[in-house]
Amino acid sequence: MKKILALVLLLAISLSFASCSALGSLGDITKAVSSLQGIAADIEKYEKMAEKLTNFKIVIETTDTYGNKETYTEMRCDEGHMFMSTNYIYFNDFKAKKTYTLDPSEKTGYVMNYEGDDTSTFGALTYGFLYFASAYKYIGAEKGGSEKIHNRKATYYAAKNDDETIKFWVDDEYGITVKYSRTTKSEDYDNPGKFKEYTETMEVTEFKVGKIKLSDMVNIKEYNITDFDNFSNGWGADD
Repeated sequence: MKKILALVLLLAISLSFASCSALGSLGDITKAVSSLQGIAADIEKYEKMAEKLTNFKIVIETTDTYGNKETYTEMRCDEGHMFMSTNYIYFNDFKAKKTYTLDPSEKTGYVMNYEGDDTSTFGALTYGFLYFASAYKYIGAEKGGSEKIHNRKATYYAAKNDDETIKFWVDDEYGITVKYSRTTKSEDYDNPGKFKEYTETMEVTEFKVGKIKLSDMVNIKEYNITDFDNFSNGWGADD
């Protein structure tokens, strides 16, 4: 499923980037589509690299020109998986076969029986952050040298056209994007006829492999939990 999603994203990026450039002709679009050949093999290679991440903690920060900022944390071990943003936490206890949706500010949440697949390395949102930018290297992004991003050895890439500049750093060991920035030109609505730059960034600020335990993720005892399965079975019941 993720491989199909990645291919769709790659195709969308290819067409979008080609259409935005001064060379956005039919020939360029055809070239962009043809550049997808062999990408499936590369995605499979990255997924095999990521399969080594059975026990990890990764923290991702996103920012933009308007001051919006978000932090996402994902942890995984053999016993469970947790994904946390500012407003919610998803927590899967593989051994107990329970999945929790939690509100970290209110300390409340729901629990349901867990029937998911615990073989995927990353959740869908994290997968998008960590692999989406890498797609640009298949449509002509230029490869730079090696750099250290939070003590991780990474390879730098850049892609540019008239309206958009993409920069990203790919971890050499696991193939994930550890840093990314995208700058675009858009009309300044406060000054008609003029343009301004809009930048959004993503960066992995913590990347720990190994020694993650279920107890590191969430302390369920701190939450007021409602059993959603029992609660929902009571809907519509007569008093």
